[in-house]
Amino acid sequence: MAALAAPAAATTAKQESYADFQSQLSSGQVKAATVVPKKHTANVKLRNGVKYRVTYPPTADPVAALRAHGAHVRVKKTASSSHVRLRYIVLAVVAALALAGGVAYLVRRRRPATPGPAAGPTPPA
Repeated sequence: MAALAAPAAATTAKQESYADFQSQLSSGQVKAATVVPKKHTANVKLRNGVKYRVTYPPTADPVAALRAHGAHVRVKKTASSSHVRLRYIVLAVVAALALAGGVAYLVRRRRPATPGPAAGPTPPA
């Protein structure tokens, strides 16, 4: 069981089984955990400083179990991929509009002023 390893192993996160997690939770060894519901994983920190990752079954509710045993729980919510894609699309559209506006400004600035219809007839030369 990696949870009983030396504290030097606290810097590397290892994978543990869900059964080991449950036994450590019931014995009060779990200090804190960050639960990622979309991935069905939890990053667990034990009272002796050892850190590991556990994958739990979709039917399990580790948040309730952790809170029931007095462990500090953090639930991490990840942005869905459709929201991320939408952000990039909006960013690309805004960048394209800014670029087009800049080009239009520079083209109009370089063109010499031509008299319009309100200037009246041009005098003969």
